[in-house]
Parts: sequence; structure tokens; C-alpha cells
Amino acid sequence: MNNQQLRVLLAVNLRLVNPQLTERLRKKGMSGSALSKKLMRQFYLNALMFLGVYGLTMIAIDFSKLPGMFTFYVALFILLGISQSIAGIYNVFFAGNDLAEYLPLPFRNQEIFLSKILVVIFNTVPFTIPLPLIFVMTMTRAGYFVGLGIVLAILMYALILGLILCGCALIVFGLTKLKVFRTHQKMVMNIMLGLNALLVFVGILLMNRGFCGRFRYADRSYSADTILARLQSLYDATDA
Repeated sequence: MNNQQLRVLLAVNLRLVNPQLTERLRKKGMSGSALSKKLMRQFYLNALMFLGVYGLTMIAIDFSKLPGMFTFYVALFILLGISQSIAGIYNVFFAGNDLAEYLPLPFRNQEIFLSKILVVIFNTVPFTIPLPLIFVMTMTRAGYFVGLGIVLAILMYALILGLILCGCALIVFGLTKLKVFRTHQKMVMNIMLGLNALLVFVGILLMNRGFCGRFRYADRSYSADTILARLQSLYDATDA
């Protein structure tokens, strides 16, 4: 595999995964390698933001004694990962509609598809990166060895991320077989992403009322309003 060609393909697909952000940066005069670096840097910033905002919150929570909160946070980040994965797969593989343009170019199919898959992963990881932190904190506070906790957390995270990507790929590729999707691709994808966002908000309300309620831990209160405000900040970050 030619690493130089793979880097070129990654730069191309970075522009496809978040077309709104790419367009805004282009209007600011960015292009070429500067645009690619800015788009890649956005993934790092999103990951740091998620770890900073939620990591500081979760570090004070003993998930081994609060299974309800463990389920809540895991479900939240999985749903966010599903949303980003569906959007990424659609934008990179379908909205760009660029596969035919590679035919006369000296790129192998493996390089083309690997670059697209990697960009989808880059787009999904920042929104799910708190999951291994949750797993490590839960296992260490349950009395397990830190090293074992880190290894198992990485394995569990890789498994969850793989299932998210495979499941979302099946959903998106399956939809392409439907006539209504081929006719109204953008509308159908917007409806799906809207339903997923609605599911996240409804899930938070139900979980908060059902088994979280209004609780206190480490002299801090968490309510539905607080959690919804944090979730809104995460969705706003996708357009930053």
C-alpha cells in the first residue's frame, strides 16, 4: 500500500465527512494542506472537549455503585456514536458520489475504501472516546487491577466501536436498496438523524425520571435540565 496515496485520499475524504465545516473554512480562505490540517485538528479538539467536559464530571462518580448512571452514560455516548457514524458513512460514501471519479486515477480499491473507513472512524471516535474512561473507572473502583482495567476497557471500546460502525454501515447500505431512499437520499438521512437525536433526548428524560431521578453524588445535583444542556452543547460542537 502506498502511504503517500493514502494520505492524499484521506485529505480528500476529510473534506467530505463534514461538508458544512469544510465550506465554512473554504469561505475563510483555507485550502490545500492548511484545510486538511484544520479539519484533522477538529477531531482532536472534539475528543479533548468530550474528555474535558465529561471526564471531569465522571471522575467523581463511582459507577460500580451507580449502575443506573453507568448505563446512562454508556447509552448516551453509543447513541452519539451512532448518529456521527451514520452521518459520516452517508457523507463519505454517498453524498460525495465520487467513486467513479477515481477510476482513471492510479488508486487501488483497497486504498480508496480504507481511506473512507478511516475518516468515518475519525469522525465517530471523538464522540465515543469517554467510553473507555468509564470502563476503566468502573473496573478500578470495583477493585480490579488498573492495568487489567485499561486492557479490558480498550478491548470493550474497540468491540463497541466496531459494532456501531458495522451496524450503521448495514443501515445506510440497506437504505440504498430502497427506491424512496435513492430518490430522496438527503431527506431520508435528515429524518433518520433527526429521529436519532430525538431518541437521545427522550432516552435521557426517561432514564432520568425512571431510575436516575434527581440524585446527589459528591455533593452535586444532576437533573434532566442539566443533562439536556450538556447534550445540546455536544451537538452544537458538531457544527463548530
